[in-house]
Amino acid sequence: MQTHDQHSTDAHAHVLTADHTGAHSHTIAVEGAHVHVIQEAPAHSHGVSTEAAPAAAVQDDPNTHTLDTPIVRGNQTIDKITLRKPRSGELRGVSLADLVNLDVSALSKVLPRISSPTLTEHDVSSIDPADLVQIGGIFAGFLMSKAVKAKLASLTE
Repeated sequence: MQTHDQHSTDAHAHVLTADHTGAHSHTIAVEGAHVHVIQEAPAHSHGVSTEAAPAAAVQDDPNTHTLDTPIVRGNQTIDKITLRKPRSGELRGVSLADLVNLDVSALSKVLPRISSPTLTEHDVSSIDPADLVQIGGIFAGFLMSKAVKAKLASLTE
């Protein structure tokens, strides 16, 4: 894992990447604030089967995470979670600061409102920490403006 610190007069950023060629990043930033960036390594696969194409399309969705440790609910097994961008009303009852800091309690309240399949608060509290970090990174991307995403992309290229 590689860490980069970017210093400027109005922001401090931490960039965490699994390798030198991160596929995408998630950042939270407010002018003059602390910035957190999580970058994931690009997917790597081999194969020429046309049957694998639909699965690859799901894997390429930046809002979908394949769980390292699937969630088992009775006879249902959840191995992939897709998040959608929340509307402001779906953030009710939680502090924006807690969401920016990816607080587990705050995520436990919001993720069931924006996940497919729908997670319960219990599911979120029992999820593998590595999976929660990845899902939190997807969520963090929803809190960034397009301008911040563009500026970050130019810094990481």
